[in-house]
Amino acid sequence: MKTPRLSLFVQLWLFPGHILATILFDSIMNDVLKLQGEELDKIGRFDLETRVGDAISKASQLLGLDNFESSECEPDFSHFCPEGWVYSGDGVHCKADFEYEGPCERVLDFSNKTPLDKLEMSKTCGFSWPCRVKDYPVDGNSFCPRFWRYDGKNA
Repeated sequence: MKTPRLSLFVQLWLFPGHILATILFDSIMNDVLKLQGEELDKIGRFDLETRVGDAISKASQLLGLDNFESSECEPDFSHFCPEGWVYSGDGVHCKADFEYEGPCERVLDFSNKTPLDKLEMSKTCGFSWPCRVKDYPVDGNSFCPRFWRYDGKNA
């Protein structure tokens, strides 16, 4: 198993936006497991998950990106509109609630926005996104949910 190469791959090819780290993590893990899944035992998989997670965290830190793993709320950019905003139904716009006092317009175009676009808009406009559910299910092939650490007895 060549985890140092995988760690280097993650650090070199990590695209901007730590929010996408979960997607990147899943993608890398799926690719590695397809290639070497039968060869990895539980300890090997746990070690691989730890190394991939650590590499993503280091790359995010080097790029000056938010580390949502350690925060109470990892934004869920799969929602079309920010927290408290209302979808207009036209596939394009969201409207701010009456409490919004940010610098941006009260009706904004959210069509074709990437998670990174949504992150930049939230910083510029002063709104937030709903929190992503952090209750990762434990699968039968690993000791802990993703981004957790195994202490020998518990996740």
